[in-house]
Amino acid sequence: MSSRIGRPPGYRQPWLLALIVSACVSPSSSGLPDGEPLVRGPIESIDHRATASGILVRAAPGSREMCGIAATADEETRYLRQEADGRRVSLDRSELEVGDTVEVYVTGPIAESCPVQGRASAIVPVSRG
Repeated sequence: MSSRIGRPPGYRQPWLLALIVSACVSPSSSGLPDGEPLVRGPIESIDHRATASGILVRAAPGSREMCGIAATADEETRYLRQEADGRRVSLDRSELEVGDTVEVYVTGPIAESCPVQGRASAIVPVSRG
């Protein structure tokens, strides 16, 4: 007779749950939101505050929004840099400088003005100013 310890009622395989959850995550491994950046262009001004930063980016070729953006960057904004091998790595907001060309990704509402206003979900430097 074998003495086998049974699993408690409601027990699930943890690896199965991990597999299901991973299938629901966005396929983007770059850390960027889906789609194209809203604005691509040089940073005109940066205003760091205690809870968020205001970053004004002038539109340049490659922008979907031609008026540029007055972006609010908060604790949820991701700052990413593309390495030579194509990987995207995190960087600190203090590494951004006026004159740097960046791509600004926005998710959520956008105030229709010129420049538009919205919360930046990701900011990616393209070149140094």
